[in-house]
Amino acid sequence: MEVLFKNGDVYDNPVDFVRIPASHGPNVNYLVCYGTVNWRGNVQTAIYVLMEYNGIPNTKVPPHITTHVNEDGSTDLNLVLEKINLLKQRYEL
Repeated sequence: MEVLFKNGDVYDNPVDFVRIPASHGPNVNYLVCYGTVNWRGNVQTAIYVLMEYNGIPNTKVPPHITTHVNEDGSTDLNLVLEKINLLKQRYEL
């Protein structure tokens, strides 16, 4: 599995993740992740979504999942929801 986080303040490296190209522009992706999060010692498993810019996950700004229809007829929202459900099924959540 690819290493996403090096300092791991809230996020440890996820158990699994799916990278989805975002309609925000070139080199911008959604990262739909499954793994642990750690809020000052309160460790929980979670599915979470981050933005990735030029290969670097952004852990400070929440993702803005767009709802407009893309050229291929999809929406970023539906693509992200599909991958959330994929991870949910994969890990029997």
